Amino acid sequence: MAFSITFGSDCDIKVCGVTHRPALCPCDSSKQAPSAKGRKFSGCTGSPKAGAGTTEPSIDAAARVRRKSIPATAHSNFKKLVRARMEETGENYTTARAALLKTRPTTDVLADPREQAYAEHRTVVDRFLQGGHLTSWPSKRRTRAHLLLHLVTYFEPGRTYTEKQVNEILAALWQDYAFMRREMVEYGYLVRTADASAYCLATRAPDREGTVLAAEAPAWEAMWLPGYLAAETM
Repeated sequence: MAFSITFGSDCDIKVCGVTHRPALCPCDSSKQAPSAKGRKFSGCTGSPKAGAGTTEPSIDAAARVRRKSIPATAHSNFKKLVRARMEETGENYTTARAALLKTRPTTDVLADPREQAYAEHRTVVDRFLQGGHLTSWPSKRRTRAHLLLHLVTYFEPGRTYTEKQVNEILAALWQDYAFMRREMVEYGYLVRTADASAYCLATRAPDREGTVLAAEAPAWEAMWLPGYLAAETM
């Protein structure tokens, strides 16, 4: 199978002349799930047992302003919070960093569990994502879980994909697309028909309670994934 692949930003990939960008691209100014109004779900049946529903979180730095100074080395993940502010406000790195240093006390930098979870997730993903493709595939399952969750953003809720389409999207990111496809099914992110002719995102977030995957799933999964998958029915 031959693919024509080019890379744009760290998230854009072009397969056979068609540009794909993650539906929740960290390069975009908003991290809201895309609206799926008017789309109809079809093709795939079955989904993991639903977990507790949540709305999709967003990091609104302006809503959590504090009038205190903090040192630049308050936390190793501080730069992730700077990037989150850049995505929300459009500020450059220097401006966003200076604003956070002026407004957030040391003890509050990662006080919000959502910020903690998102910063952890982006820290792991950014270690492996460069130029629109993965530089390697981690052997540790906890690390791998973060990348599999990131792969979800390349698929739209409610849309049905052929196996070839799934392969093309994943092959543009990493050469072993078949392995990634099987892992996404194993983790409950992708659902396929009995004959494996069609795939789609699960309609509900997987219920990890009592499973071996419970200890591996990123905290960001429970906070973000339910709202993202629910976009099809909004």
